[in-house]
Amino acid sequence: MWDKILSFFNSLVIHGLLFGILIVSLTWQKIPEIKISPSSVAETEQVPVMQAVAMNEEQWLATIKNNEKSSVSITKLEQSLIDKRQALNELRQQKLLEQQRLALIKQRQVAEAAALAKLKHEQAERRKLEQQIRLDKIAEEKHRQIAERARLKRREKLRRAYEATEQARIAREKKREAIKLALLARKQKRDMAERARLAREKQRRAARRARLIRERKEAAERAERARRLARKKQTKLAKERARRLAEEKKRQAAAERARRIVEEKKRQAAAAASAAEQRARRLAEDKKRQEAAEKNKLAELKKLREDKAKNRQTLIKTTVGKIQAQVLNKWRRPRGTPHNISCIIELRVRSNGVISSVIISESSGDRIFDQSAIVAIRRSSPLPIPSELRDTFKHFKFTFRPN
Repeated sequence: MWDKILSFFNSLVIHGLLFGILIVSLTWQKIPEIKISPSSVAETEQVPVMQAVAMNEEQWLATIKNNEKSSVSITKLEQSLIDKRQALNELRQQKLLEQQRLALIKQRQVAEAAALAKLKHEQAERRKLEQQIRLDKIAEEKHRQIAERARLKRREKLRRAYEATEQARIAREKKREAIKLALLARKQKRDMAERARLAREKQRRAARRARLIRERKEAAERAERARRLARKKQTKLAKERARRLAEEKKRQAAAERARRIVEEKKRQAAAAASAAEQRARRLAEDKKRQEAAEKNKLAELKKLREDKAKNRQTLIKTTVGKIQAQVLNKWRRPRGTPHNISCIIELRVRSNGVISSVIISESSGDRIFDQSAIVAIRRSSPLPIPSELRDTFKHFKFTFRPN
């Protein structure tokens, strides 16, 4: 913009100069030469010379006036040129100041652009760091959820095993209760049978008493009839005696049959009691066998737990050996390290085997050796820990002894 303004003023100045030169050339008149010949002087004498001189003076005055006008216009033109040069110099100074201001603005813009780029870079780094932190948090949360699911799964498995054991115990209790109820039912049945037998025996006794009463009554009636008929039926006495004897025999025979029936029922009751006793003995034997089977089962479970504990100890020893081998493989022996040196290191390990913290629990006395052990352990991350031992190796102490 300033270049255009300066070029415009330059063109104005040049056109003004050209215009002034043109005016000077037009107004400038050549002074006339005065030629006097001897013949003219002799002929005209004094008067004509005076006229000629007067005329030349007027011309000179006109010429002087014109020259004065031209000098005035030239002075004005020079003054305008000076003013224009001053204006041009001012414009050049303004242009220089504007260029300096634009340079400062450009430098400021460059600095602002650099600061903005640095800010963008820092924001990108911050976003990257925040994203990495979020990813680490998500990964840690995922590992925690996996560990939580595994813990819940183990708890559910233990709960199911406990429920199965409890159900088996309840089933055994129910079975024993059923056996008790069956024995009680059998006992009640025997008691009812005994009560029925006693009722029948009572009925038989009542019937016997009634029969005896009836027989006595009949005997009394027969005696009364006999007494009444004794005199009339002397001849029938023998027959009546014979009949009574026969009836007595019948009664004796019936009593004998009744006695035999009672003895048979007693024998059957004794046989039923013996059978019940045998059944009770068999039930007791079955119970003993069941208790022995349960004891054997408990012994097997105990042995299984012991085997599992032994296997766990073996797995722990194997894992410790693997960790030691991995750490020793990553360890670089410092110069001048003694052969019988050792230190105890406390470790905290995440569920995925990654080491989260390493602390010297018991120093060896050699700071360089302790630092080399820490570096070797950090290089060994993640540690080869099985999933079933993650809780065991979550926080443990490690004796680092190279030899």
